[in-house]
Amino acid sequence: GPDDVLHYLRWLGGHGLTHFVMHLWQYRLNRESLRDWPPSTPVHMNWREAWPELVRKFRKEYPDLSRPVREADTLLISPHRAIQSWFDPAEFLRVDIHKGARYPDSPAGAINDRFMDTVRRLQDSGIRWHVTDELTCEDHAVVAGTGLRIGSRTYRTVIASPDCRWYKGLPDGTDVSSGVVSAPEGGGFHSGPPVPPSTAVFLQSGNEFVAELGSTRIAAVNRIPLEAESGSGGVRVAFLDVDMPRPLSVEHTEGMEYIEVNGLRLPVADMESLMLGPDLWTPGRNRIEWKESKDALTPLFLRGWFCVHPASGWESCGTGWRARGPFLISDRSPGPVRDGVRQGYPFCAGPLRSRWSWVHGSAPQGEICVRVHASAVRLIAEGHEHMWGRRCEDGFVFDWPSPCGSSFMLDLYPSMFNVHGPHHSIHGDAPVVSPGQYDGTRNFADPDGSPPRTTDPWWRFAAWDTGGKCSQSDSVRIVCRSC
Repeated sequence: GPDDVLHYLRWLGGHGLTHFVMHLWQYRLNRESLRDWPPSTPVHMNWREAWPELVRKFRKEYPDLSRPVREADTLLISPHRAIQSWFDPAEFLRVDIHKGARYPDSPAGAINDRFMDTVRRLQDSGIRWHVTDELTCEDHAVVAGTGLRIGSRTYRTVIASPDCRWYKGLPDGTDVSSGVVSAPEGGGFHSGPPVPPSTAVFLQSGNEFVAELGSTRIAAVNRIPLEAESGSGGVRVAFLDVDMPRPLSVEHTEGMEYIEVNGLRLPVADMESLMLGPDLWTPGRNRIEWKESKDALTPLFLRGWFCVHPASGWESCGTGWRARGPFLISDRSPGPVRDGVRQGYPFCAGPLRSRWSWVHGSAPQGEICVRVHASAVRLIAEGHEHMWGRRCEDGFVFDWPSPCGSSFMLDLYPSMFNVHGPHHSIHGDAPVVSPGQYDGTRNFADPDGSPPRTTDPWWRFAAWDTGGKCSQSDSVRIVCRSC
């Protein structure tokens, strides 16, 4: 959600970065881009309308990003040249390029190990430090007063790896230590991204407010990926259970040669979406066959105004739900939708819009926490601008507008994991996803101790509802944090 992006921007900004380029910006998600992660931000995020407010908030917090926030008076010089001179390109095939794991036992690997040992001792010592390389020091470092200056920073202590290779050498008067690390008093270096501050709500019965559910609406469609049950030579076959004939749209990407529904071959040239009328479907099991071009990643999706229900029902799984296929395509659920996943919208991008009225006509003032499960939440109150909540341990926090009428609306956006997957990953809605999570091959993004195969037959989804235990009732708990 937007809070995750803001957290990483804050961390990067806190390390002195001043310019940011988002991971991707695709005009459309096609082929390999469907499995890249995160999807292009914010255009392919369901909460993209929150982007302007997110940027304004970040700019307000960092009015002057040209100055590094974290001070450091120790400089560590990395042996870039030494590693480059000893590196054998064949070693690259064994190295995890994302975090440097599995570095081989080689001359370059030994240099790397010695340098990383110094890094670990610095991290453990409480020393605040920056890192650079030999070339930067030779071209830009000057002795200034009691330290070595590079750009706008001056360092009183310089630690050079004993493997560094010097052509010009450091400026005269530089006293260089070779990996000797000592901790100053009061050191407080933090070596990784800070954990988001806990904003857990400690409840007091007198400060709880209850709102009753009036109506709900999901204005988005389900988009279920079709998984092949058999096939060879590029031909794939899947089966779809439908309760009654209905118009459905079949979507595909580049590289598709043909699609057949119940034996009828459909044209696919220059089209990526086919609207299929109800006469093509039969109640019960339907056969879908398609053929992919060689080496093409061509997922097939079924899209429409329908609900999706697993034949075996739902099971609780971590912070969400899981189910085994097959799924049944059926009519949209009547009545209020309190649980988007279990009431038939597991693949939907949302939002779930719900209208609420205060019980006894009372409304809180100040900072409040709304207990719901979602990736992002927007508050719509009459006479006020739309507000996006800040995630907390129990839900989302808002600075409740005043005055506020007797009713309000909440837009609940599900995790994009529900839309893009990887639905079969045993780790569910993981914080880091790579194409390997879709293939099920253990890789750098998997937690330590993961099995070699990281997928299974279960479909997994993040919770998306109006409030945990309250998702089966017609009330939502609103907790006032400043009353």
